[in-house]
This record gives sequence, C-alpha cells and structure tokens, in this order.
Amino acid sequence: PPRIDSGSTAEARDRLTEWLRDRMVEQQFRTETDFGPRTVPESILAAARLRRGHVVLQDVSTSLTYRRLLMGATLLAPQWERIMPPSSTRAGVLLPNVNAMPVTLLSLWSLGRVPAILNFTTGPTIMLACARLAALTHVITSRAFLEKARLKIELLAEAGLQFVYLEDVRKKIGGGAKLAAALGLARLPAPRVNDPHAAAVVLFTSGSEGTPKGVELTHANLLANVRQMLAMCDIQDHDRIFNALPLFHSFGLTAGLLLPLVRGFSTFLYPSPLHYRIVPTVAYLQNSTILLATNTFLNLYARRAHAYDFHSVRYLFAGAEKVQEATAAAWARRFGVRILEGYGATECSPAISLMNGSTLENDLTPCRPIVSSNSLRVWATPVRKLSMSVEPLACSSPRSRLSMTGRRSLSSRSAP
Repeated sequence: PPRIDSGSTAEARDRLTEWLRDRMVEQQFRTETDFGPRTVPESILAAARLRRGHVVLQDVSTSLTYRRLLMGATLLAPQWERIMPPSSTRAGVLLPNVNAMPVTLLSLWSLGRVPAILNFTTGPTIMLACARLAALTHVITSRAFLEKARLKIELLAEAGLQFVYLEDVRKKIGGGAKLAAALGLARLPAPRVNDPHAAAVVLFTSGSEGTPKGVELTHANLLANVRQMLAMCDIQDHDRIFNALPLFHSFGLTAGLLLPLVRGFSTFLYPSPLHYRIVPTVAYLQNSTILLATNTFLNLYARRAHAYDFHSVRYLFAGAEKVQEATAAAWARRFGVRILEGYGATECSPAISLMNGSTLENDLTPCRPIVSSNSLRVWATPVRKLSMSVEPLACSSPRSRLSMTGRRSLSSRSAP
C-alpha cells in the first residue's frame, strides 16, 4: 500500500481505496490474460459453450444465437478451403454491419486465415491500393450489398482480385452438410493458430496522414483491449450494445463486435450511423444499454431523438474525434447520459484511455470510466513495435502527456 505521511483521514482513505481498486482491476486483467483463452476464436468458443442458446447477434433482418453463429461458421469454413489456395493466408472482406460479417470472420479464423476488412467508403482506387498492400487475391462480399451500396468493383476485378459472393457460396452448401451442422455432427474446426501474437485481422487507417496504412492487429492486441474494457466497466449479461459504427474501423470491430462476443452479451449491428432519425428509434426499440458513436453522430442524434429514446443507455462511448462541450452538455441535460470520450489509434486496437466528460462544470477531467480521478489512466495494449510512456506536465498541472512511438503496420505489397 502507498505510504501516506500527510493529509486528512478522508484523503488517506480515498487514496487507499483507489490504490486497492487499481490492484483488483489489474489482478482481474492479468488473470484473464495469463489463464484465459489465448486467441479471439478460442475466446468466442469459450463464451459459446456457456450460453449456446443466447441471442448474441442481431441485425435489421435476423438474429443469431451462439449455436447458429457456430453453425454458420462451420458451414462456411470448408467452402473457403475449397475456393482459396493454401498459400493465400489473408482474405479480403467487403461487407457491412450484418450478421454475415462475424460469421465470415469466425470461419476464416478457424482456418488460420487472416481477414483484411476493406473500407468500402473510400472508393475503388483506395480499396485497390489497400488490397495490394495486404497482398490479397480473394475478396468475400455480397451481391446484394454491392447493389444497395452502389459500389463499383470493376477496377478491382480488372486488377486480378477474385470476388467470392456469399450468395453463390450459400447455394453450394448441401442439405446434408446443413443437417450435420444442425445436429452437431459437423463442428467448427479447432482454431489452427494458437499463437496469441499471430495476426488476427488487418485493418486500414483512415488516411488522414496520406495513403491509408495497413495495420496487423494480433490476437493478443484485440483480447487485451477487450479485457481492459471488461476490467474497467461493469458489463452485465443483460447488456445490449447498439453498434452502427462500421466494422472496418477498430472502434466498431473491437468494442461493437468482439467485446460482446467474448463477454457473452448481445449486440445489434446497424448498417449505417448516418440514419440520424432512425438510429434513436431503433436504439429505443432494442432497449440498448451501451451506445457507440462519434461527436458528429451524437450531435445529430440529439437533435432528432425523443427525450426517452436513450432512457436505457448506461454507457455511451465516443471516439474517433473530439467530443465538443456542447454535445456532452446536451446529452447530459436532455438524456441524462454522460459521454465517456475515448482516445486511441488503430494500432492500439483501438482504445488507450477514456475521459469522463463532466461538461456541466465546464471541465474535462481525464480519468477511468466509473471512478473519477485527476490523473490519466493508461492501460498499455501489447502491440508489437509500439511503446508508450506517460510523462507529467508542469508541476501546476494535474494532467499528463502520453507518448507513443512505433507501429505495427504493413509496409509493402509482399508484407508477411
């Protein structure tokens, strides 16, 4: 325990209480890291064994229990082996926020393949550059999605990329295979990759610094961030995430999809955060308790939502851009929800810290979620070739400077 030589009894009690909480949170995180599943698919399978009948995934048209999620992945995995050569270790994925996305990801992970999720909002030229950077030969997508999104893929096809359509793959799955999967006679192959430091997914940065970079996130990266969130937030079995953030973004992927799949609670995948009038209504109908968004989206939702639309929200995590004081104040006053503003980077999978936006006092206090503090709390994610340090500023300032160096990124077309 820390040595306390001065101060009042109340101050000493607060310091000791915070020290004890830090030790308990760290112990939970270290225990799960040292003794829990080592890879993302292993973690999902462990949660599925505990709640096989739980509805863990929903989109605008379907719902999936863990059992149906595993069935879908079991049926898709042999199809990828038949279509893609063994030398093709990465597979492009071009899909929106629908249940087919996590089913596809889990089927690829079971085969030891690394999904590279393409950002379909960047246009064909940037997507082609990203595909070349990740050395992709096949891209999994859907004809229905390409038609609704009006995506032009001719440029990518002319460059030699082979598109695999889920509609075609589904037709090739026979009734016998479906029956075997339903009866449990056919099961998802045991994950072939047991190394937590092996690549789990390739994401691409926004390109704010020029050409988008390809970032390999390992299983350890993703699970560390998930376990950090679980250690800091009191997530319950009955919680429900509303995720309209795209899964090609690390925020949407880690917090909006992997967190509920690993923990065992529900997530609702909505295809676009731009439906400002619809999103509040759907969040209300789904009785969502956790919401993910950016400042821009939150500001527009607040203008169009009924005061009761977000009555069930317990946690509101915002990232990707700075939360304006007016936005935080509007949500606090109108909906009674405090925004927890996250800071992070794609290379950190993505969260580094959270800020408790107490704008009612016209102040932003860096802190952990749940418990207020005047110091910056950083849980360093074990990203390879990435080091972090926290340095105090001037003695009169309670704030700290976060320094980060290095990144784990793809640097060439033939990157391993």
